[in-house]
Amino acid sequence: MNELQRMEEYYLLYGINMDEYMSRLTLRFVGENIRILRRRHGWSLEDTAGRLDISAAALSKIETGFTDINFSRLSQIAAVYEVEVSALLTEDFRENDHQPLITGSPVQNKAFHQESEILALQSKIISLYEELYQFSAK
Repeated sequence: MNELQRMEEYYLLYGINMDEYMSRLTLRFVGENIRILRRRHGWSLEDTAGRLDISAAALSKIETGFTDINFSRLSQIAAVYEVEVSALLTEDFRENDHQPLITGSPVQNKAFHQESEILALQSKIISLYEELYQFSAK
């Protein structure tokens, strides 16, 4: 049994649809990249939503991965941030995400760093679940 088959078995065991899980994971990854770019530009949700002609709530749902994003919206977002669409899909902006380009208030900076820590912890949780599955499969 290869790794992919083991993962599928694990997801089935716990009632998780692997395709849906991967889709959600991708949406969260893209959303995180969009949020990081917004913060690097020093823009609020409202500012950025105005540039995209959508509501701040809609942008928030995109950033958190709760909204499925179509290609035209993704292209529009990439244009606003002056990056390629492929960068939003493939680059991990978190690696270079230690400080926003424009420094906000101390409270904003603290929230920014706490969100970065949360994302790192979520990644660790996923890794631990995978290790647990591998351990229980033996």
